[in-house]
Amino acid sequence: NIATLAPMAWYDAAPALRLGAGPAIHRVDLELGSPGNPGEGNARSWKPGFVVEAALTFPVDTPVYFVALAQYRWAGNATAGPWQGTSLTGVHVDFPSTSIRVSHAFVALGIGGRF
Repeated sequence: NIATLAPMAWYDAAPALRLGAGPAIHRVDLELGSPGNPGEGNARSWKPGFVVEAALTFPVDTPVYFVALAQYRWAGNATAGPWQGTSLTGVHVDFPSTSIRVSHAFVALGIGGRF
């Protein structure tokens, strides 16, 4: 689970195109478990990073519009483990410390309104 807080600055590159960027702080929660047995190992870390965004809105001159948004959220790597767990058959399992890439892209489509 990743939660991001990012103050951003935007630039209107065209009437329908908005570009944005800004620094970010990401809260990264990693959990070892399964749907039937969650929470055997947990790790929370705070990662500095940044967010870049491009948004396309159309039509540009109406109160209601459609929007297509793409973001890249750079958060670096998070470390999970080491953890110890037990399999469903009762076997003891050791999970070594592992670096996980948590940077990701986000795409959204939606409807907006202008006041």
